[in-house]
Amino acid sequence: MKKYILTFLISVLAINLNCQAQTNFLRNNQNSERLQNEQPSAFSIWFDKHIQRYVGFGFGPETGIALFLPKFSFYNFQNRRFFETYFGIEGTMGMIYPVWFSLNGLYGVKKNIFTFDTSLGAWYFPRQTFGSETGAFHSVVGPYFQITLNPKIGIKLGYFWLKAGPSFHLYRNYNHQTLGSIGRIGNMYFNFELLIKLGSR
Repeated sequence: MKKYILTFLISVLAINLNCQAQTNFLRNNQNSERLQNEQPSAFSIWFDKHIQRYVGFGFGPETGIALFLPKFSFYNFQNRRFFETYFGIEGTMGMIYPVWFSLNGLYGVKKNIFTFDTSLGAWYFPRQTFGSETGAFHSVVGPYFQITLNPKIGIKLGYFWLKAGPSFHLYRNYNHQTLGSIGRIGNMYFNFELLIKLGSR
């Protein structure tokens, strides 16, 4: 009798160990599959390795008034023998009334803390109504569209990048003089911006 009981207990123990082994095997496979599914894509790895990301505040024909939301910039820097070159894209979208949009591409050079770049940018202000139709301050503004060439010199210190320069209109079409005067000082137009780098790259 004792022999049968001992055999039964050993059988139960063996079955239990086998079940635990199968459970651990399945759990390890599931964890492995989850890790494989969670691995970043090749584009994500390249983007994190090569692209510097910035947010910032700008004023001028290139961006209008970039405050809420701020200006978003993405740069790729390349080391040369005596300096660095970079190119990138930037954009803004005004979300607090009134609303506007801007997009530009740029190319520049960097030596130590000094930078020089030039962008080709487009700024669009859709048709918008201000005030009530029966109010004294009712007005319809827009649409407004312009394309500008924007050379800027800058100083890049750590996470901060300050840039400024003149702006030249290549094309503009607007029906409201105030929109066309953003960044105007005397008879010329200027852009000013402060960018803050995101991340540690």
